[in-house]
Amino acid sequence: MTIELKSGQMASSTKPSAVSGVSGRLAKGMLICAVVSVLLDFMVHKHAFFPWENWPGFYIFFGSITVGIMVMAARYILRPLICKPDAETEGDNSRWR
Repeated sequence: MTIELKSGQMASSTKPSAVSGVSGRLAKGMLICAVVSVLLDFMVHKHAFFPWENWPGFYIFFGSITVGIMVMAARYILRPLICKPDAETEGDNSRWR
């Protein structure tokens, strides 16, 4: 981010974003949880109904794919149905008065 000072000089903010640090830690934490879950999958006896439920890491893979599909559905299907188009909300501050 660049800020113009009164003297005409440009000041630059080099402070790292707090969000990037949190998202990196979150990704590492999720990866550790996934690895631990796959390792525990080898130690736990499952009473599977379908043969593919016995595959190692099946539930991790299935859950990750399902969450990805839900996020994409929320972004590309539900959001256009719920949100107003930008042209309708631009310059309309009547609800904040």
